[in-house]
Formats: sequence, structure tokens, C-alpha cells
Amino acid sequence: MNADLHCHCKESDGSLTMEELLAMAARMGMGAVGITNHDTMRGMDRACAMGKTLGVEVVPGMEISAWDFDRKRKVHLLCYMPENVPFIEQFCRPTVEQRMDAAEKMLQQVTRLYPVPPEMIRNRASGSTNIYKQHIMHALMECGYTQEIFGELFRKLFRGRGAPAHFPVGYPDIRDAAAAVREARGIAVLAHPFVYDSCDLMEELVREKRIDGIEVYHTRCSMENSAALAAFAREHRLLMTGGSDFHGLYSDNPVRLGDRTTPEDDFRALMAFKKCM
Repeated sequence: MNADLHCHCKESDGSLTMEELLAMAARMGMGAVGITNHDTMRGMDRACAMGKTLGVEVVPGMEISAWDFDRKRKVHLLCYMPENVPFIEQFCRPTVEQRMDAAEKMLQQVTRLYPVPPEMIRNRASGSTNIYKQHIMHALMECGYTQEIFGELFRKLFRGRGAPAHFPVGYPDIRDAAAAVREARGIAVLAHPFVYDSCDLMEELVREKRIDGIEVYHTRCSMENSAALAAFAREHRLLMTGGSDFHGLYSDNPVRLGDRTTPEDDFRALMAFKKCM
């Protein structure tokens, strides 16, 4: 079974609707798709119903934006199949609200610098819980100011101190996020440890028994690093997941749905773990 357990749609910062994503998965013959939008599970019931119609199993989830305060680094935590969805969404609400505030400031600043109608940017974000940088860049592309989402103009506007449209967002502590996933009766999986240099944190979270698994297979993780993560997961009897981190047009590197998947045995272990919770 092909199972891509890390995918983003228009509900956060992906460019495809859930319907488009699942239709593509069905045409590719994929068995399962994990929809893991940032800090929201909006539209998940609709996705699950459509998945049944198309013969694609939808694994409900979200990717929680969190912070490693000891190392002052961003970290992502995947939450799969939570039973108390309102609880986990309420936990993420402060992040969503701060992101909304930052988005409005970005929108105002960018439209001062470039004669792009604000409604054009809002239209690109239609269906999303927020306006993301990708939506702003999409509008700037269509107005002829750049040829790419992530490039020189993106870095000029958004990267680091002094960038005119950079407005930081606060994230919850990773340990609080992991506790919230457990409270919601979801499965806590540390996302792509090598992307945010989270391997030291990963070892701490495992020692503290705060996570259930690791995202071993990811498009920005080398085969060598995936092998190291798999060995660590087996040693500590952790679940192993994998996914493409698909965002459609809104990816900083070309990534196709299914470019990384979860091996069938690991997928079945994840589903069995949920049944035993």
C-alpha cells in the first residue's frame, strides 16, 4: 500500500484543494493519504467522506507548529487521528490568531511596496485558515514581480530581521504540544527531525516518553539519515511514518505527491497502535 502521510491542502499553505489532492491520489493508485495541515483540521470530515468514495483511506491529522525553547528553534509535531478534535484545535488557536495578526501586517506592508490589490492576495488565500507568505508571493508572481514563490524577492521581504514584511509568530513549547496531542487521544509523531535540526530534542522527547513515533521518511531527509532514524526508532520501539510534505505549487523544491511514503508494515503498525489506544 502506498501511504503518503504528510500532505498539505488549501486549508493551510498548500495550493490544491482537498478534493484535488484526493482525486490525484486516486488516479495514482495510492492507498492512503495523511492530511496534515498546519494547526487546523478544518474540512477533515469532508475529506474522509470523499476518500471513501474514491477508495483512498484518509488519515486525519495536523502539523503543529511548536518551539524548542532550549535551543531556540522551530519544531513541528504531527498529530494523527485525534479523538478530541475541538481540544487540539483550541490548543492551536493562539498560534492561528497570532498568524492572522502577522498576516494582516504582511499584507499591508507588501501592498505599500507593490501596487498589488489586497483583495487579489486574499483571493489567493481563499479556503485557507490564513494568509500565508505563499499566497502573497503567488499574487506577486501573477503581477510580474517575480517568477518563483521562494526566491530572491521572498528572501528580501520575509527572511530575518530587517526584512520589511517579517512579523514573527509565537509558538507553544514542544512539550506542551506533545501533551496536548496525548490529551486529545492522538498519536504524536516528531516531524522531519533533520529539517529543523531536532535530533537532540528527539532523544530528549523519547527519554521523557512524550512522543509515539518519528517521521523517518521525508523528501528533505537523505536515505542515510532515514536509515539512522529508522534504527533509532526500532531501538526505542517507536512508530515510523513517512510522507512527501506535499504543498503543490507552494513548495520551495519540486515535490510530487507520493515522493516519500510510509512502508506498508509501518502504516499497519500506526493503525494498529491507534486501535489499541
